This record gives sequence, C-alpha cells and structure tokens, in this order.
Amino acid sequence: MPHTRLTPAQHEALTAARDAGAKGLQRKLTTTGWASWPAHPSTLRALTRHGLLRRNDTTWHITPTGEHALELAEHPTPPRPPRHAPHFLAPQARAGNGLGYLTQPTRPLPLVADPPDLTDKIRSATAMCDEPEAIGPAIINAQADLARTYDRLRHHATIQQAEQTRRLLKAEHRIADAQRRAKRQHIDVSHEIRIVQKMLDRARRSNRQQAPEDRQDPPAAIARLERIEARLDHRPDLENAA
Repeated sequence: MPHTRLTPAQHEALTAARDAGAKGLQRKLTTTGWASWPAHPSTLRALTRHGLLRRNDTTWHITPTGEHALELAEHPTPPRPPRHAPHFLAPQARAGNGLGYLTQPTRPLPLVADPPDLTDKIRSATAMCDEPEAIGPAIINAQADLARTYDRLRHHATIQQAEQTRRLLKAEHRIADAQRRAKRQHIDVSHEIRIVQKMLDRARRSNRQQAPEDRQDPPAAIARLERIEARLDHRPDLENAA
C-alpha cells in the first residue's frame, strides 16, 4: 500500500526528485569540499524505506510508488462515504424505507447558509409535521374510559360463561372451586363456606332414605353459595340480589 501521508519535507524531496527526472537527486560539493545532501538524511532514509525513492550510491530516483504517492498527496481522494446510510425523518410515518426514515433529505442541504428571511419562515412554520408529539388529557381520559368499558364487558362475559358451567357441577365441586379462588384472591370466605357445608350435611341426613340420584341440594344452600361466588366474581349486584 503506498505511503500517502507525507510530511512537508518528504513532499518537497519527492517533488524535487520528480522534477530532476533521470538525473535524480545528487549530493553536491560545497566550497569547503564537503558534499551536501539534497534533503535531510532522515527524510531520504524514510522515503527509501517506504519504497518511494530508490538510492544508487549518491543519487536518489523517484519510484512509480513515489509518483503515485505524490499524486495522491497533491490530489487527495474524496472522503469515504459513511458505513451506514444517513437517516432523515420522513414526513409520513410509513414513508421512505417503511420505518419512517429517508436516506436523502426532503430538501437538499444547501452549500451556503439560507438567507435570513427563509430561516425565519422555517422557524415560524406551524405545519402538522412541525408540531410536537404530545397527547392531551382529554385523549388520555377518553382512552381510559373506553378501556374500562371493554374490560367491564370482558369481565361480564367471563362471569356469564362461568355461571353456566357452575350450574352443571355438584355443590361439593363448586365449594372446592370457591375455596381455590378465595385463596388466590386472598379473600376469607371460610365462615360462609362452613355454613353452606353444614346446610348440605343437614339436607343429606334428612334425605338419607332417598336414592343418591334423587337427592337434590337445598335451595337455601345453593343461594348462599351463589352469593359467595358473586363476591369472588367482584359482582356486588349479584352478591346482594342472590
């Protein structure tokens, strides 16, 4: 890879070697008899070490690599493009690359500053895209009311489905389900459950002569059990009406 970062002394030495042509850089004799160097010795050694000059005894000639390095130093290449393409916000959310960004600005970037009247016009723009993204309390409250309504409807539908399923279960299974739900919700219904169990035991003792398939749960026990289930369903209207 050619050495393109040249110091001023190296650039001057390479330029002199190129201008000298076939004669190259030569050591000259001074009036005192000492031979002077065409450039500083460390500069010549560095250029020779990097292959930009070729030494022949007391003469230094520029190499093709040196000519290329000198050309790059005099005419530098443009800077490399960034690794990632630039991102500019798009006027619409799904414009550009589909994520709301553009690789080119909507208005070309000026090479010189805009005139004051144009900057004042841009600064005072009140278009929709210039407005800050903020949600007011009215929108938040409306969305909260709508969410509560949907949650209430979903809860009501879930309770209705659970009530239809409970009617098909025996009282013992409904009591076990109520105990499980009360434990999960940290609600103490042990006293009410105990009363229902006593009512069911009293009804079984009185109906001992009947066949098991003919026995029916007492309506009072079922009504009290429904009030417990309504309490666990967080339905005070059913809890009070049952």
